[in-house]
Amino acid sequence: MADKNNIPQFVNSDSFMADKNYVKWLSDLKKRFRMSQLKAAVTVNTEMLKFYWSLGEDICEKQKQYKWGAKIIDRLSLDMRSEFPQSEGFSRANLYHIKRWFTFYSSQIEFVYQAGRQLQKVDNANTPVPEILLCVPWRHQTVIVSKCATINAALFYLNKVVENNMSRTELEHVVEA
Repeated sequence: MADKNNIPQFVNSDSFMADKNYVKWLSDLKKRFRMSQLKAAVTVNTEMLKFYWSLGEDICEKQKQYKWGAKIIDRLSLDMRSEFPQSEGFSRANLYHIKRWFTFYSSQIEFVYQAGRQLQKVDNANTPVPEILLCVPWRHQTVIVSKCATINAALFYLNKVVENNMSRTELEHVVEA
């Protein structure tokens, strides 16, 4: 059942097709369902970003506290992928991205706050996360942090993503230009 030009498509042809009230209700249900799917995806993204923020803080603190070197990220990657084989977020490369992301923004947290950005407390983290980070998908975040040398540049691109609802490909093109 596919929408073509907003005209509802029906599985079976019967008397309901002629009922304008049914057609309107069906159209409304489809829109509501799509909005629910979008809201669910945004909620999942937000919660994963909060987890990544606390994980980044944990990695930094544990390496400092126990004087663990870079090998701890390799070990953590192996252990977490073993426990959660269906999850893609625990590759060695992604754990480095998480640490770098946390370090980049947390080192400038006061500046971010003074720039008019709200901070949000995250469970299992001492450092609050800038709320704007929770509005941008993870892969966008990795592009921004890897390409921006300053917090001002990063905030600029974060705002662009939010304002223009940019895809990652669009973001990459804009950052490269």
